[in-house]
Formats: sequence, C-alpha cells, structure tokens
Amino acid sequence: MGQLQSSPIGFSDLNEGENFVISVFREWLCEGQPACKTVSLIEARLQSHPLRHSLSYLFDFFFRLTEEKPQPPHIQESGMLTKGEERLLEWLSTASETENETIESSFLRDYCKCRSPQQISRSGRDYLMQMIDLKSAQVYSSKL
Repeated sequence: MGQLQSSPIGFSDLNEGENFVISVFREWLCEGQPACKTVSLIEARLQSHPLRHSLSYLFDFFFRLTEEKPQPPHIQESGMLTKGEERLLEWLSTASETENETIESSFLRDYCKCRSPQQISRSGRDYLMQMIDLKSAQVYSSKL
C-alpha cells in the first residue's frame, strides 16, 4: 500500500521503540498521571525491560507534554495516534538536539529510534481497520 500522509498515524506504522513509548504513555494516562503510584507501578512492571533505566527521563517527557497541553480523555484501545502522542514522538525525535545529552536520554533515543510524525510513512491500515470496525458495529447495532 502507498504512503498516505493524509491518513492518521497508526500503531502498525510505528517501529518497536515508538510503539513501546506510546503504549507506556497511554498506560500512564489511563492510570491517572501524574501520581507517583502510577510511575511506581509502571516501573515495577518494566523492571526487566532494557529501558528501565531511562523511564524517569521518559516520564519527564510525559509530564512536560501534559503540562503544556492537557490530554483529552483517551481510548487506550485505539489503533490511531492522537495529536498529543504525535507531539510526544516529535519531542523525543529531537531530544538529543535540544537537551543536554545524558546516558538516559542517549539510551532512550538509541533504543526507541523515534521519528518525527513527518518522517513516519502512513499505510492507512489502522485507519481502514478502525473504519471497518465502526461500520460493523453500526450494522450489528441496527439489527438488534
């Protein structure tokens, strides 16, 4: 399938590191950020993950993003990225250029390899699947 820049970015368009960051961000939002308990729960769950030492740096980005612009209620199961999630990828893609380089920031950058939203090819697959699911739900509910 060709690149559709007008399509929203979906999870299938992300690399493994970007997928990880967005998944942790969604969990962090759903658990009721910025509670320390939420951070501790996520850190405990990811204690054997290669990024465990960079989580505090990642949470810093989450805090800054949500302070700058509060996030709307989020549907964690959506295959599409929100504008806030795209902004997070943008920040992380330029972090090494704008921040003092630390071991945590360089490891996060090297592991995640976050691209800016403009650099991500959009297949449209997730958007198409979401539209099919919505139409199927409408057909199903109209038959009840």
